[in-house]
Amino acid sequence: MPENIDIAVNKLIALLKGNFERLSAILDGTRVGIVVSGGLDSSIIAHFARLSFKDPIFLSLAGKESQDKPYLDILENYLETNIEIVDSANFNEQDIKNTKDILIKAGVEENLMQLSLGLGFYLLGQRAQTLKVTHILTGQGSDEIFGGYTRYKHYAGDLKNYLKNDYEIVGGADYKRDNAIFNSFNMQIINPYEEKDFLNYALDISPSLKLYSQNGKIIEKYILRLVAQKLKLPSEIVWRPKKAFQYSSRMQKNLAAYLGIKI
Repeated sequence: MPENIDIAVNKLIALLKGNFERLSAILDGTRVGIVVSGGLDSSIIAHFARLSFKDPIFLSLAGKESQDKPYLDILENYLETNIEIVDSANFNEQDIKNTKDILIKAGVEENLMQLSLGLGFYLLGQRAQTLKVTHILTGQGSDEIFGGYTRYKHYAGDLKNYLKNDYEIVGGADYKRDNAIFNSFNMQIINPYEEKDFLNYALDISPSLKLYSQNGKIIEKYILRLVAQKLKLPSEIVWRPKKAFQYSSRMQKNLAAYLGIKI
């Protein structure tokens, strides 16, 4: 294990802490919402949000038999507050049409995955609007920055540049979609992992600390897991395997069933 891993972990924590201190001052007096899934990325954001904002609102999309629900229960206990659960099966034709219109206007590719993600955030935006939320925080960007996708484990080239390029392409498309959805509810989206100083430092970290090989197994987002461990998040969340939002929430399965699409 490289000797500088502790330095990198402490630096990431310091950058996130500083980011939230600035956000706390800027957003003082506003209603802040945080999208959580019980996964690593959003739970770290939730940890800092709990310490930084007055009465933050935590929201999650979770359908029947959602893979996220057990972890949301753990996170809820850790945060010592209720998480607003939005049912990923509770949508109608108008919700789908509105989501499609927003995505088309934003120039986002219209396919089942993008529509599932867009509709999921649309349902969260609906609930957040009723709760008077004006700013919404997410854990978006982390997977590209820290190597969270399976394809990174098998990449044989220059992984550092691959992650940077992937962040610019995939991360940029994700932000365009999510920003358009929440803007339609007059909310500003904030992604703390994409704050400039944190982003630049994180992208420069060696890929060997992001996809860490241990006993013949590659642990994705390893250094971010060490950040969560140092923050004393529940171990079940720290070491939870990566689960994509549209699958773990059952959003894509519910939408496909509604549209009559076999997946």
